[in-house]
Amino acid sequence: MASDITDSPDDDFIDPYDGPSKSQLKREALAVRDLGVELVKLTSVQLEKIPLPDNIRAAVEQAQRIKAHGGRRRQLQYIGKLLRQLDTNPCPLTDLQSGAVIARRELHWLERRPVMP
Repeated sequence: MASDITDSPDDDFIDPYDGPSKSQLKREALAVRDLGVELVKLTSVQLEKIPLPDNIRAAVEQAQRIKAHGGRRRQLQYIGKLLRQLDTNPCPLTDLQSGAVIARRELHWLERRPVMP
């Protein structure tokens, strides 16, 4: 009877975890949130040059006005959520600042995005 269990080949095993790991998804979400933090740091003149949807622009402007730590943190989480919902490049930040950090974060964020048909 014990031989029935060992007779099944390993080739029939289907891995239920086909996509990225939970840790990878969390790292991606944090990277997008960090991109939102960089958006909040921009001046209003720099922000005007970025083609952002109205809801993200309003959320960024509101985050710039929030002084309380907890409220600002929640608003940054919300901005990250809005950015993750975008299907394309969230914003061309590389044209506005000479900081390589922003360009690198944006590039890594784009590399991790799933390809949409």
